Amino acid sequence: MAEDSQFGTRFLTDPERTFEHNSWDNVALTPEDITNAQLAIEKQRNHPVQHPCLYTENPSQYWDSFYSNHTDRFFRDRHWFSHEFPELLQPNITVLEVGCGVGNSFFPLLEENPSAKVFACDFSQTAIQTLQTDPRYPQ
Repeated sequence: MAEDSQFGTRFLTDPERTFEHNSWDNVALTPEDITNAQLAIEKQRNHPVQHPCLYTENPSQYWDSFYSNHTDRFFRDRHWFSHEFPELLQPNITVLEVGCGVGNSFFPLLEENPSAKVFACDFSQTAIQTLQTDPRYPQ
């Protein structure tokens, strides 16, 4: 862990900043939060995936369907590399991102470290086509 790590010092006091970091320290759950989590767990327990091997035998089909429906509007860009993975900010680093989706990790990484060389791949051709149309995609 980096010497300038902020773990143990990040407290969420402003809900507008929820997605500023990958994680927060000592987040207190309200009774409503706990009830909602328990309900979600129970729902998943009572309605398991019926044919889980379908998702592992042909994952690209399901990820293509996911990205056809959501394009680049589902996951948020991850702007926390300098806090969580400072080693990725080394000059001229080479990174392989497996499961890059539509670039929600590597576009912010390239913004923070323009000298990085990023190789990215995904099961979904739809995701790759979507990220290639992003104006941040290097031509």
